[in-house]
Amino acid sequence: MKTTNLIFSAKLFILFIVIFQSVRGEILNTSIEFSVPWNQTNDPHEPYTPLVHFNTNTYLAWVDLNLRPMITQQKCDKSLITVPLDQNTDYKALDDGHNRFSMGIDKKGYIHLTGDMHFYPTNGERLPDRYRNQSTMYWISNVPYDITKGFTFAGGLNSSTTIPGHFYVNGYFFNDNKNELYYTSMVRGVYSPSIRLTGEMAVGLYKYNTDTHSWLALGAKPPKQANHPADTQYYESLFWENAGYSSPAGSPQWFNNYQASFQFDNQNNLHMCVSVTVDTNIVAPTRVVYAMSKDGGISWSKANGKSLGLPIRGIDSEANVGDIVVDVSKDSNPQVNVESYVTADSKGNPLVNYGIYNVWDVYWKRFNGTSWVSDISNPHQISGKEGYLGPDGKISINGFQRGGIFRTASANSFSSFYTFDRYLDVNKINQFLCISNIGLKTSNDIYGIGFNLDKKYINVIKFDFATKGLPCNWSSTDIGRDIVYGGSCDFDTGTYTIRSAGSGFQNAAYDSLHFGYRQLTGNGTLIARIKSQDLIFNFACGDGIMMRESLSDDSKFVFIGNNVNSVLGFYYRTIKAGNSSSTLLSNNSSKWLKLVRTNDQFSGFISNDGVAWSQVGTTQTISMGQTIYVGISSYTNHIYDLHNATFDNLNLII
Repeated sequence: MKTTNLIFSAKLFILFIVIFQSVRGEILNTSIEFSVPWNQTNDPHEPYTPLVHFNTNTYLAWVDLNLRPMITQQKCDKSLITVPLDQNTDYKALDDGHNRFSMGIDKKGYIHLTGDMHFYPTNGERLPDRYRNQSTMYWISNVPYDITKGFTFAGGLNSSTTIPGHFYVNGYFFNDNKNELYYTSMVRGVYSPSIRLTGEMAVGLYKYNTDTHSWLALGAKPPKQANHPADTQYYESLFWENAGYSSPAGSPQWFNNYQASFQFDNQNNLHMCVSVTVDTNIVAPTRVVYAMSKDGGISWSKANGKSLGLPIRGIDSEANVGDIVVDVSKDSNPQVNVESYVTADSKGNPLVNYGIYNVWDVYWKRFNGTSWVSDISNPHQISGKEGYLGPDGKISINGFQRGGIFRTASANSFSSFYTFDRYLDVNKINQFLCISNIGLKTSNDIYGIGFNLDKKYINVIKFDFATKGLPCNWSSTDIGRDIVYGGSCDFDTGTYTIRSAGSGFQNAAYDSLHFGYRQLTGNGTLIARIKSQDLIFNFACGDGIMMRESLSDDSKFVFIGNNVNSVLGFYYRTIKAGNSSSTLLSNNSSKWLKLVRTNDQFSGFISNDGVAWSQVGTTQTISMGQTIYVGISSYTNHIYDLHNATFDNLNLII
């Protein structure tokens, strides 16, 4: 019997190695990008990431050994710059091991930071005068993409830039697929200056407006309770419940440790889950509640589409109760962990994980279109927490004490596992966390933080699973409101591969496409050759080169390209949000393309050999800013199918 078990175990081990080796080749590059000294009193813990990767730059907020908050920027040429968050030496982070800095970046490139949040800056005895009794500890970079020009405090009590709300704790930034910036935090839902109130805490959700430099609170004020005193204040909240825990005997149960998880799927739907306390007899969270939004957090529903009013609730007898994914109140161990996490597969099906208090395993449930089921393979093995959906449709999940990553495209199978010690020196990293949400969405690479065994350093790690990246100063993004499946763009030995599922821009006031780009300041000429185009159900997939004023979907632009049916077009939008116009050439298979900008004059050309050029249409006068975006573009005319094209001989002549 023992011999049989030994043989079976050996076969199982060999099978695991075969499976591991068969998927191991997916990783194309793994590297430690840079390291900084680790102050162990400040514990960055997912999802409160102090790390952002965007537009070929990587940014890290950290606290040095003297408790000064610092920002490090790694540029695409791998050069490093480090500056203090506050130039004055009198500001230091609170040394309590429970203050997490979070970093985000808006679609215009400004860097946002919150942090040092333990009980909010009203306990300002330790703070410099300029920070005492303000709204929240919040800073914004003075210029886009660059930390050398410093940061300005934006959390003033009467500041128009501050985040609305009250009593921020454990907040973090995240982005949707269009790079819109959001912020969420445990905040006050109700508050009385005179007494503690049951259910004081709530989940706050806020969206940033880059035009007005202000935040919009998404949610509604909790309903007034009969036992609340007249001086009670109510704040916009996404989730609130009239319950709490961790209170002394005889005191109101005012505290509810909300650490909600949010994630946008590839269709740009927003998913949310949170562990909540609903039973006043159990002073701990016993439920995990889920909800989703298809309009960026304005309106919400259950997973089956049933509408929810706001704020979302968690008690059965109340209106607006979200999906009850799990309820352990009647179990022998009636407590779920404070942290639960949500993700989604490539089709938008939500997955939620949760832990049982004092139990090592993490459990998963997914919505199968009708109900929440526990059919994920090897649920006890998948002990990871945070799940991230990339533009390639695969979910990456930390696992095994965060010593590796699971990768899968399926909602109920996490069989591909990568342990870090096979790629990195185990003496430099044995845990991996704080993954950059926007870094994965925009680059399809995983940027996160790794720790060595003695925790002397924070290591910024890059895992490249799906692409070989883009050259320095190049980026790519989806543009448009009809993007169902996220596109991508990468580079390998002279060839750019771009894929998309957008509907294009013909005769429309907005665009729907994928764009691989860099910036151009002043005049320039962009040249490229279409190397290959695949065919999607005979749809007129369009591939070409583009110059546009901005990355918004209604931007002014010029584009020249060819589709798989040999219809060549020179398209342009001369006014923001105006319909596009075009000059079309049928039965033309020219693959060499050229756009020329001379001040506000834009012209398009084609060639069969890259030497002799013919102009298409007429030169267009379009007033654009001095700095514009130029690059390759692709769309399918069919939003539900991905189309691939390759370009070579891409050259920007300045």
